[in-house]
Amino acid sequence: MKRNTFTAAITVLLLAASARAEDKCQVKGSFGGKSISLKSCAVAFYGEKSVTIWFTEAPLSAGELETFQLSSAPKNKDPQNNRRTMLSLAFCAPKAAPAAIKEVSVDASHSSSPMLSQSWVVDLAADKTVKFASLAGDVKRGGRLSGKVTGSKKEQGQAYTWEADFDVQVPQKQAGAGLSCN
Repeated sequence: MKRNTFTAAITVLLLAASARAEDKCQVKGSFGGKSISLKSCAVAFYGEKSVTIWFTEAPLSAGELETFQLSSAPKNKDPQNNRRTMLSLAFCAPKAAPAAIKEVSVDASHSSSPMLSQSWVVDLAADKTVKFASLAGDVKRGGRLSGKVTGSKKEQGQAYTWEADFDVQVPQKQAGAGLSCN
């Protein structure tokens, strides 16, 4: 009886730990008047503080994930060369705190049109259109990061708005490229 109770308790703890380790990502918003809902993401980590989070509609294939985690470069087309709806946020995080993030590189793309693809490098002190509402965790290989980033940019008459929530595991393996952080 005691052994069964002990075994059941250990099983519950292991299941809880594995559930906690699962990445959770969600982006809601619109690009050029077209709604977006992104529920998958991947993370690349370069150097000691360069983080890139890539949000997509569908999970990446194993090959795409491996390539992204090596290069930190999100692709706006899938392996079949179809356009994808995606958002990527790349930033230098000396520590996991909103005030520590000085600049973010944003790439946005909507599958409906190549005209709905934009990139910005945003200086957060000067440009209040993108904001890290929260950022917490460990900025290190194998660490976990969670946060919320909101944005509202206008480009060529098109509005891009998003609210991105994430709770992700930073990969153990370091990327071979990424943002250069001083």
